[in-house]
Amino acid sequence: MNKVLLLRIGIDSGCGGALGPIFADGTFEYVPIPESPQYVSPRSVYFKDLPACHGGTLAQYVPRRYREAAAHYDPEFDTFTYGDPGRNKRAQLLRLSAGDLLVFYAGLRPVGSRPASRLYIIGYFTVASVESIVTENAWPPTGTAHLMANAHLRRRQPDQGLVVVCGRPRTSRLLSLAVPISDQSQRVTPEVEKRMGIHGSLQRAIGRWVPSDRVADVVDWIVKECGAQFPAEKRMQMLIYKRTHSGDPDPATGVFGNHNCMRTVRGWLYEAVIGVGGVGGRAERNGIARRLTWVGIGPHKTGNLRRPKVKFDHFWYKGDKGPLLKDRAPLLADRLYNKNVRLIKGRALTSGEWLEVKKILDSARKAPPSGQGVPLRSSQKTSVKCRSTSCRVM
Repeated sequence: MNKVLLLRIGIDSGCGGALGPIFADGTFEYVPIPESPQYVSPRSVYFKDLPACHGGTLAQYVPRRYREAAAHYDPEFDTFTYGDPGRNKRAQLLRLSAGDLLVFYAGLRPVGSRPASRLYIIGYFTVASVESIVTENAWPPTGTAHLMANAHLRRRQPDQGLVVVCGRPRTSRLLSLAVPISDQSQRVTPEVEKRMGIHGSLQRAIGRWVPSDRVADVVDWIVKECGAQFPAEKRMQMLIYKRTHSGDPDPATGVFGNHNCMRTVRGWLYEAVIGVGGVGGRAERNGIARRLTWVGIGPHKTGNLRRPKVKFDHFWYKGDKGPLLKDRAPLLADRLYNKNVRLIKGRALTSGEWLEVKKILDSARKAPPSGQGVPLRSSQKTSVKCRSTSCRVM
């Protein structure tokens, strides 16, 4: 690792009219800037579609005028890409090489507080590659399928001079806890100045390079501040959600979306799905409340890209016969039920929660593919089209 570049990202007073929230325990929400209306396309993602780590969607953290708007979700921490066509940042990105560190920081404000905003490190990429995008007649250009989650490739028209940085999945991550690097005037704190060798105000316009003689110290510091999880342990992209009823996925065919439950959520990027019973009256009546009901690993999507039907390489289904989640994953159960979290996306799990999830996945890998398991009793099947409002949150 030869170079470390710091870049400011996320919504702020100048780009979006707000700041992302930081909570008393140091957790936060990464809220991207709004997308420019002229660039919105059918591939755009919206604030109302982006799940928040603390429940609900990111729409609750943006001004009212943006709650139905598209988000410029860049960087994205699903496939780990960051792009910029601007002259200054483009030149900086082109200086990066494989193995360098791209560190992202954002302005965050304590929940319920108008002043007292500061700048915090919220994530990083270990650079895998840096790619200059050549604009062709077709947009998006051919050969860019691995970049399609990036906000610039989602746009209606191309950005001339676009450069995209790809991060290594195993050593890139969105942090769970934000690391402060500035005071309330957004000037580097004395500790950070001493460690990083940078000083003064951290402007959005361009990135800040860490001096070469401080790179090793900065990496050690980030290791410490990130809970000794760098390089990051490889974790699967997860979708964990609460259910109110059975019938979708179909226990017999193993198809997720046979009754259109979770709608556009099914089209998100994930490598495995865990469905658990909710806590309301309907979940109680269906016998799935607080239970681990199904697991799917290795998704294969067909049909509508936004609302696909999904089969799995391994499909484990227990429905109302499943174990209570607290018996298999007490930390995950506490987060889902006691903190009223509806859905967990990507890699937004604590180390303890991930260990619990990993055990669930290891057990589910013994299950056969979708449609090859033993059909369940008819009490766990349904042919009624899903009308649950809980399946329409996304």
